Amino acid sequence: MTTSKGKAGLFAACVVLATASLSACGTEGHTPEKSAGVVRQQAPQTNEEEKDAPQSERQHGVSARSLPLDEYKMSGADYVKFEQAKWNLTKPCMVSLGFKDFTPTHVADLDADMGELNERRYGTYDADQAAKNGYRPAFSTSASNAIAMPRSGGESREWAPQEYLALTGTPMEQTEVDQKTAPRLSTGRSVPEGGCIGQAMDKISGGKPLVNTFVTELNSQSYDDSLKDERVVEVFAKWSTCMSAKGYSYSTPIDANNDRGFTGDVASSKEIATATADVSCKAEVDLINVWHAAERDIQNRLIVKHNAKLSPVKQDFAAIRKNASAVAPSQ
Repeated sequence: MTTSKGKAGLFAACVVLATASLSACGTEGHTPEKSAGVVRQQAPQTNEEEKDAPQSERQHGVSARSLPLDEYKMSGADYVKFEQAKWNLTKPCMVSLGFKDFTPTHVADLDADMGELNERRYGTYDADQAAKNGYRPAFSTSASNAIAMPRSGGESREWAPQEYLALTGTPMEQTEVDQKTAPRLSTGRSVPEGGCIGQAMDKISGGKPLVNTFVTELNSQSYDDSLKDERVVEVFAKWSTCMSAKGYSYSTPIDANNDRGFTGDVASSKEIATATADVSCKAEVDLINVWHAAERDIQNRLIVKHNAKLSPVKQDFAAIRKNASAVAPSQ
């Protein structure tokens, strides 16, 4: 359920949610962000194409519009491939430690969930969703839970203490581990450093993180900088005028989204009416396209400025994808 506290700040939150840890056990230590541009997308429309498209169409498909920094992130499909490869390497390790019936849980398809998070980068814009949920995104009880889900991205699973020790190299019943002594199972068998999962992950990633914190920082910076871009400031003003004509007083769509009056677990009729008006005004002033274009330009400039630091990130991810593909089953 989504309270006003959980809803507030969704704009900014969705910028980094996609780079949040996808699985507590599965990628711990290797993840930071579904940013919002985690899904690998088709090329965005050109400005001329956007102008020619019907306004109703131009307002849809936010997740289909890539941002330049997407090239420096793992997509939902990349995470799935990594998870599949990780478990394919983990299972024989577990069997060798005596867990002959070990079977990992199913790896969920994260692409759709990551796309939903990316959809929210510029706030509510879908009229049907606004009419149903106001400012409460549909993923509040689905995608967000899937992303936070432990272990392999599928259903939550409880591991037995000995199984958990073999998987992670950390006893479930204690928070501190003597780093000088290699953990052992009750059978006397030594657990590899980091457990079977840690060992598998290192083979695939080479110890590199699945989410680069610098990219995450730039992703957030570009969003913050876009709010000061003169094009965005101007279109926000147009949006505000449109909302005023409908009886609402907000300076920006972020203010409307984070209205403290929208409380409770279910959107009120007032919230729904406000969100519906918001969506209508976004379409009327072409806010989504203007905002996206501004942030796209900002990210391009950031990439040029920090190219020396970003180039190795792209190379690292290419290596991780190659290693994962060599181990994960073909689709």
